[in-house]
Formats: sequence, C-alpha cells, structure tokens
Amino acid sequence: MNRALLVIGKKIYHKFPYRIRSLIYRAKYLYDNYRMDTWHISGQETTSNQSLSILYSGTEINKNYFAGLAFGQSCNETYIGKKYLWNIQGIARSGQYQSALLTVEGWESSCGIAKVRNGFFIPLWGHGKVDSSVDMAEFLKNESLNSDVRRIKKNGLEYEISTEASQFDDFYHTMYVPYIMKAHGRAAIVQKYDEMKEEFKKCKLLLIKNGNEYIAGILLVIKEDEANIWSLGIKNADYQYVKDGAICALFYYSVQYLKERGFNKINFGFSRPFLDDGVLQYKKMKWKQEIVDCSDRGFIMHVLSVTPGVKGFLAHNPFLYRSSDKYYGAVFVQDKESFSKEDIKKIYRKYFMGGMSRLYIHLFGDGDMVTQDNIPQEIADKLIICSAEAQFLQQ
Repeated sequence: MNRALLVIGKKIYHKFPYRIRSLIYRAKYLYDNYRMDTWHISGQETTSNQSLSILYSGTEINKNYFAGLAFGQSCNETYIGKKYLWNIQGIARSGQYQSALLTVEGWESSCGIAKVRNGFFIPLWGHGKVDSSVDMAEFLKNESLNSDVRRIKKNGLEYEISTEASQFDDFYHTMYVPYIMKAHGRAAIVQKYDEMKEEFKKCKLLLIKNGNEYIAGILLVIKEDEANIWSLGIKNADYQYVKDGAICALFYYSVQYLKERGFNKINFGFSRPFLDDGVLQYKKMKWKQEIVDCSDRGFIMHVLSVTPGVKGFLAHNPFLYRSSDKYYGAVFVQDKESFSKEDIKKIYRKYFMGGMSRLYIHLFGDGDMVTQDNIPQEIADKLIICSAEAQFLQQ
C-alpha cells in the first residue's frame, strides 16, 4: 500500500512545473538536514570526575570528538535515532534521556529552530592566518619558538620541496594517514586518497629529512596571491620524531619557504575551536596566529542544568564562539575565594588571540562580585568578567 502511494506521489510530483518541483526539493533538503542522528552520552567528566550527561545531535565523527573532550576514552552511549532539530530540546529536558548539556550541529541560524536562547555557536573549525611580513628574527623573539629552532638544528633536521607523485604516495600512506589516525582516534577525519591526490596538483610537498630519511611532510597549497599550510603527517606516527622536532620543523621551514617567495600572509589552516587544543595553542603562542574565518556549521551548545559535571566540562574546555559575525573567547572559572589581577592576566595571555573582539571570563558562584575594576587597564577593552549563572546559563 505504502509503495503504491509512493508511486502515485512521484507521478503527481513530476506533473508540477519545474519551479514548483525545485521549491519542493529545496524544502525537503532543508527538512532532512534538520533531522540528525542523536545520542545520549553519559559518564564521569574527565577532569572533575563528576557525573555528566549530554544529548548530542549531529555526525558520528564530531560526536566522538565532543565526547572525547568531555569523557576521555570512557563513556556510555545510547543511539536514539534520527531526531528533528525542533524536538531535540524537549528530549533533553525530560524523560529517559534527560541531560544537563545539549549540543547540536548546525548553522548559527539554527539556534532559533533548536529553541536555544542562551547557547553558544562554536564553529566546528576556526581558520587562522599569520602575518609573515615581519622578519624571521621577530618571530624568534619568542623564546619557546627559538628553543624549537635550536632543537631542529641540533637534530640536523632539514627540508626538501617535492612535486613527485611517488613522494606524495609515500607521504599519504606512511605519514598522513598513520599520524591522523593515531592523533585523533575515533574523531579522525581522513581525506580520501583520490581526493587528496587531485588536490596535490596544486601543492608543494615540504618534507623534513634527518640525514637521508624522510620523517615528516606537509602540503602547501600555493596560489598566485595566497599560500596555505594544509595537511601534515609524521612517518609511522612515531612520537620520537615529534620529540626530535619534526612538527616544529614543518611549520618553521614552511614559513621560511613561503616568506622567501614573497607571501606576507600565510593561511595556517583550520583548527578545532577549543582554546586548549594543542594545535591551536601552538599556532597562537609561537606564530601569533589570528582567527580570520570559521566553518559555517558548528556546535550549538546549551546548558540545561548547572551540575558539577557541567561546571567541570566548561572550566576545562574554553572555546572560541561566533555571534553576529564577530568572534569571542569564553573561559569559565570554577568557584573561587579570590580572583586576582594576576589570574586575569594569565588567562588573557593564554586565551586571547588576534581576531577576537573580546575574551569573556565567566565566573561561577561569586562572579557578579568581580567588577571591571579588577581588570588591568592595558587589557580592559578586550576582556569582560561576568557571572556565568546570571548572564549565560539562565533558563
């Protein structure tokens, strides 16, 4: 019976004018895109060891990434099927899958459809650039970067540029895939060989050598007026090469190579938006990366209940978010008896980055007792302190 109705429906559909069919198709496309795989995830929050429950709606890979932030390697997951965006909050607030934290993948405009009023739109990926117009000596004023370069030289790491297909194959199979899989586990996003091989036609492959051995590689996408640092890999995902300075060498020699070719801005690629992410911190602290763009889709994150587990998760996962085409940083601080100017300076130095309009420090507990007078004058226009409960987590 259902099959017969489907056949009849298709015949009727094809009798409509093209414009009507096009509108119906677009409406169905949008409708289907708001129907997503949904999981209930629970366990001990990895840093506080407090119980935490999350309702997550989106793709499996991004769910794995988010669950890893919250629970590390161990959590309980229940797949509850495909659910429409406008129903998600109701599922998370009551019944069997009641949760303290709701996270949905979508566009910033999806917040209204998900009935999220006080949530954050956290891009899946942030895109950064580095100002390479300055002399390399200016970068090396950073003592940490200078230490990396000394390690590179001490271990005799040099670079070579290649466009050979055979070397790309070796890079893809022995460096890129093993490293991505080991570094990201269940959240690994591995580009297909054929797709990357096609893109390689527009790339240079920068290889790091230790003597006659190639130990790491990175793809540089070079256009007439733009240079991009793209995908990297470490031979056999061997961490010893990382300790020897292989990743530092990839970035150092890439910047050096691209500067020599006259590029004053270098795209440093995409990074995850959580501000303690190792890759993002590396780009920020050592190369002064600025955020210039982000992915259109993101995590729409909404706190439903301020539990100890939620406090632990937020306190240990500061993040970049977007609102009205501007970028902000959000840092949450657990209940404290005191919060000094030195505390504020440390947070600012670590988490504020170029491209952000402001960095918000959200204090649990007595956050409303801390005023802007506590903020050092030199950063007062870039940082705001407020109460987490009062301004962001109200229902």
